Amino acid sequence: MTALNVNQSKATLYQKIAKVMGKVERVPKNGYNSFHKYKYVQESDLVDHVRGFMVEEGLVLFNNVREYEVNGEIAIATIEFTLCCTETGESVTSTVVAEGQDKGDKKFYKAMAGATKYYLMKTFLIPTGDDPEADIQTDQRAYGNQQQPFNNNNQSSGNNRSTGGNKKPITDKQLELIKQRINEITGLVDQEEDAIIDSLKERVGEFSQLNDMSSFQASKCIENLTKWKQSYQSRIQ
Repeated sequence: MTALNVNQSKATLYQKIAKVMGKVERVPKNGYNSFHKYKYVQESDLVDHVRGFMVEEGLVLFNNVREYEVNGEIAIATIEFTLCCTETGESVTSTVVAEGQDKGDKKFYKAMAGATKYYLMKTFLIPTGDDPEADIQTDQRAYGNQQQPFNNNNQSSGNNRSTGGNKKPITDKQLELIKQRINEITGLVDQEEDAIIDSLKERVGEFSQLNDMSSFQASKCIENLTKWKQSYQSRIQ
């Protein structure tokens, strides 16, 4: 096969991937984690959504477990995904490392499902969207009763103090600790960073990015993350 044909084969594969990316739409969060009280996209919903588009464009996906390790209740799997073009035989391979936690025999299958979901989402840039119910009521439920009214001088009407703790921006130390806790949790369980952040929003109120939180929100995030980390560690021990 000439260099030109090789390039044409790759171009055909990439064009098919691009067409699938153009067809996929937002996948609803039908799953619900009762422990952390957050919604998430189920692997089955994601596969059902993208599989038809892949078939239409002539793309097939194969997987190969490269490495597999069990440590107590946690399984760590290194899985190789190969996306192939049925027209040219061209393929592209990616590797995903995933974890699954289960007290029984499902830990590997959880890791496999998580890896498949992550691969599909990142390969085709599939949006999952935010909770459609999220609005100002989320903030009110989380910490609305703890905020004080302010007058036109941006001072507390109760004691003539400045904006107070609820309005102070997050500090560098708080941001660093939050990121550290999130990394620690993702290292303990098969849970994506976005899912953890969504769960935090349900607890402390909406924010666009971690560094956009108030100091009060950041303190609540650290409190929740620390509890979750301790809970996961106790399950592993």
